[in-house]
Amino acid sequence: MSLTFVPFFKQGWNTMNRKYSSERRERALRMRAETRLSHPTMMGAVRHVAGLLGMSPETLRLWQRRYEVPVLRVPLDDDVLVPRSTRDA
Repeated sequence: MSLTFVPFFKQGWNTMNRKYSSERRERALRMRAETRLSHPTMMGAVRHVAGLLGMSPETLRLWQRRYEVPVLRVPLDDDVLVPRSTRDA
């Protein structure tokens, strides 16, 4: 039986990170969201939850950044907010 070497970049995205299950990741993110209001900063909440779960705060911070919904930035120019159909008329 021979094993062939496959470089990590050909193995697919995120194949190296299997230390934590997806259920644990979801639980950690849910706990971070629940404790966010009781801490003055986001990193304070991340450190708290990471300490409770025995994981690195950096791991939880990266998960949070990867899965957070991008914030919709509203432009300040009123002309941009007008629907296209009324602008073209």
